[in-house]
Amino acid sequence: MNTQFFSKSEIMARFSSRQRGAGTAREEAGLALATLIMASALFGKKTWDGEDYVDHPIAVGMRNTRSTTKKIIGILHDVVEDTTDEPDPWTLEDLKHLGFSPRVVSGVDHVTRREGEPYFDFIVRCGGGGDDLSLIHISVPTRRTPISYAVFCLKK
Repeated sequence: MNTQFFSKSEIMARFSSRQRGAGTAREEAGLALATLIMASALFGKKTWDGEDYVDHPIAVGMRNTRSTTKKIIGILHDVVEDTTDEPDPWTLEDLKHLGFSPRVVSGVDHVTRREGEPYFDFIVRCGGGGDDLSLIHISVPTRRTPISYAVFCLKK
């Protein structure tokens, strides 16, 4: 059973040709496309506590910023990391090919955990993107279960 809303190949075929030649994607289109990619990539996936996974990247992307670019980074922050086990995983190169700006691709790269990377090293790298990404400890989680954990925050 296909657990994706739209497959990566469908999204790439439909949007690659539209973006080609345009230089960089318009941020308005970028946010819509980022949301489509995220929803498709994470469709049907659940968090460790059984909640729909898509709630988390939406909350991260929309929290604490008015910047559309930073919203896109937040929306896409788990797509590359959480599709590595898929038959056709999303990559940073795919995001570039679709026309996301270098700033978006770099931001997604900085908040994507590498296989085998110690968690503390990942947290330090998240804040090192030079793009006003910073780490905070939030006590209001993005999931319903009342837990505290470290996430990145996109500064205004």
